[in-house]
Amino acid sequence: MKVSLPYSSDSNLKTALFNYSGVIDQDLLKDIVNFHEDVFSKENTCHTFKRKVITSMIETLQNITRYGLKNSEGRPEGNFVSFYSDSNFTFECSNKINGDQVNRMERQLSELSSSPLESLKDQYSERLNEEWVNPETGAKLGLLYLFINSDKNISYTFHSKEENNYLFILKVSLKR
Repeated sequence: MKVSLPYSSDSNLKTALFNYSGVIDQDLLKDIVNFHEDVFSKENTCHTFKRKVITSMIETLQNITRYGLKNSEGRPEGNFVSFYSDSNFTFECSNKINGDQVNRMERQLSELSSSPLESLKDQYSERLNEEWVNPETGAKLGLLYLFINSDKNISYTFHSKEENNYLFILKVSLKR
């Protein structure tokens, strides 16, 4: 099931630790987490860093299962690739989204990118303390969490595909 990722935004990342393209579901998410936990255990990676990486990967992959376009069988598809070095861990996810989502996502990502890190942490705390969460949209914590965890080391692009569909690529780098 490991194949090359068709769109990698960083040509300096030559050797992938893990590379997958296909259906993204809870079983795959579990396999990806187990694989990376094994790698981190063999390298005696700090627990705090390992937890930061794993929770960030889970958040990103769950977003694909929630918001990505579904294939003919009603299952979300996407790509996931990870890279690991002495100083950081980088992963890149991509999936197709509906064109109606692009403007909203671009606006949200732009706002998060331009906000100071402390402001993002405050927003995160406020949302955690809210008593009611909209079942349709959730708590809106996922992207905030990724921006905070990565110290805002996130990049994203949207590539136009077939009619009203886009390929959304999100790259997250986490430093030790």
